[in-house]
Amino acid sequence: MLLDGEGVLRLFAAPSVPEAARERLDGLRPGPESGSCGNAVLCNDSVFVSQTLRDPRWAGLRDLAEEFTLLACWSTPIRNSYGNVLGTFALSSFTERAPNREQVRLLESIAAVIADVLFQEERDGRDRCFAAALRAIDEGVLLTDAEQRVVYANPAFLRLSGYELAEILGKNCRFLQGPDTDPATRQSLHDALAEGRVFHGDILNYRQDGTPFWNALNISPVRDAQGHITHFVSVQRDVTLSRRTEQELRLSAQAFETQEGILITDAQRRIVKVNQAFTRVTGYTLEEVRGLTPAILQSGNQDADFYEAMWREIEREGAWQGEIWNRRKNGEVYPEFLSITAVQDGNGQVSHYIGHFFDISHHKAREATLERLARHDPLTDLLNRRALDEELLRAQRRADAQERLLAVVMLDLDDFKPINDRYGHDQGDALLVLVAQRLRDHLRRSDAIARLGGDEFVLMLEDLRQLDELEPILDKLQRALCQPYRLRDGVEVQIGVSMGVSIYPFSAQGNLDELLREADQALFAAKQQKGQRLRPWSFWEPPQSARRLYPLRERFRTQGVEAWFQPVWDQQSGRVVGIEALARLRGDDGSVLAPGEFLPQLQETDIFDLTNQILEQSLTALTALDDLDPELWVSVNLDPQLIGITCLKCVQQMLQGQRIAPQRIVFELLE
Repeated sequence: MLLDGEGVLRLFAAPSVPEAARERLDGLRPGPESGSCGNAVLCNDSVFVSQTLRDPRWAGLRDLAEEFTLLACWSTPIRNSYGNVLGTFALSSFTERAPNREQVRLLESIAAVIADVLFQEERDGRDRCFAAALRAIDEGVLLTDAEQRVVYANPAFLRLSGYELAEILGKNCRFLQGPDTDPATRQSLHDALAEGRVFHGDILNYRQDGTPFWNALNISPVRDAQGHITHFVSVQRDVTLSRRTEQELRLSAQAFETQEGILITDAQRRIVKVNQAFTRVTGYTLEEVRGLTPAILQSGNQDADFYEAMWREIEREGAWQGEIWNRRKNGEVYPEFLSITAVQDGNGQVSHYIGHFFDISHHKAREATLERLARHDPLTDLLNRRALDEELLRAQRRADAQERLLAVVMLDLDDFKPINDRYGHDQGDALLVLVAQRLRDHLRRSDAIARLGGDEFVLMLEDLRQLDELEPILDKLQRALCQPYRLRDGVEVQIGVSMGVSIYPFSAQGNLDELLREADQALFAAKQQKGQRLRPWSFWEPPQSARRLYPLRERFRTQGVEAWFQPVWDQQSGRVVGIEALARLRGDDGSVLAPGEFLPQLQETDIFDLTNQILEQSLTALTALDDLDPELWVSVNLDPQLIGITCLKCVQQMLQGQRIAPQRIVFELLE
């Protein structure tokens, strides 16, 4: 009988026992009244019962003994090599009797033989299971002897290494190592095996074809009953991919925690992850933005069209980058450089979007500072010469478009050098800063102020309708600048100013350098007259030969232009049929200028005014000639650029209230 896993005796072999008795005995649970076999298991010793009908150890099986006349039963335990009971071997008798010494020895010998047979079967079965398991597992298993010579390798190891079993049997297990195998790891492995210790670690090994791979080793010694090492068992795995993945993940983690802000969204642009730099720049934590879209950061500086164009490019190109203005959690708007990349899955569908950005506020501030330094005087923060030229050009264009005057004022401080010499350059610089501030305080924001160097300043006064508006401005400036200045250390100084003025378009005829030069000449004249002058400024006056060419617009506005007429003779009828209007400009000295002398100096708006004046005078002259000939017509020259709705309306307005028919007006286009 053999014990099963639940500690119950199962009938293994009983050829002489009746079938009914075998059924009763199968499943016997060991106990004090369970007969000879049950008690042999219970006490792990031989039990010899010579009188079953009277022995209390058979109390539980008494009916069985009576029914089948089992009067004696001798049982001995079957033990494994560790002394544990596996089952029992028993002999029964139909007569009451006890075993002699030879019979006892025979029982124990048979039990020992049965134990050996069971052990061998168990070992064979176990070996078959182990072999099947070794063939089935995916991890390589290598078995070596005590000298580390290969005695067995499973199929997984052969696949891992690329070798055939016959190639490696008897070889030292170091055959997988190669030139790049880490010496320190190699030494650590050698020491562990030499000392009979378990080794765990990764080592760079080489396959049969020379391909390197990372090999995770788990090597254990196998010892005999005396503790001597007989074998080493090595379980091996290819961890090349996992190490590469681990390295990539480590690099990704390091990259994710870079100084650049990173946010990752799903395909629907919902935020799924951000890094610490994102939180540092925006003020938002992952918990605050998870599930939201990046629109939470929009500042409003870019409109919907901008974002639509950005996403169209991402869908088309897979990426976008550029500058953008976003808003922090605290409401502050800031500039950033943003790169967005679309990430696709294995099917080519967008699965995520990754945004990298960094705050460029400091960069923008540096740019603004450099730009300001490039355009402004570092001492007074006024415009420098470069910026003055740019502003002067724009001011000239505005003056032309609005038909206004532009005054360029060159301003110089009187007696600045003695102050500089007496109190030092630092105090002189402080005075220049205060002068610059007073200029800002007493001029309009639309007026530009520049410092050319030293104590020389340039003012651009725009939007003047007439020269009379300029004098109060200059007078106010002079009074403000001549008030005392309080410097450091209780020093108080007072200065005077001199100013030279040139007026566009009366001066320089559009040449900006010339305009400044003329203002400088006027300043020189003002300083020359400092002792005798009634006011601290002087206007530039052109040389006598050129003087009459400059104030053209003023003469137009004071009706300085005249219409002269010459008759048009018809040879067939022999009479005058019309008159031709000729433009003449009379100067202040009474001289008369023909069109060829003054037209090149006029601009488009001047030509329009000139045409209106000639037309008005022509209609007046034609009305006066009605009594002589009511059919006379008048011819007026017209620039082709003036043809349009505006010109026609002007003619209609002039004809209102007149008796002159429109057919009596002839326009002759100039080439």
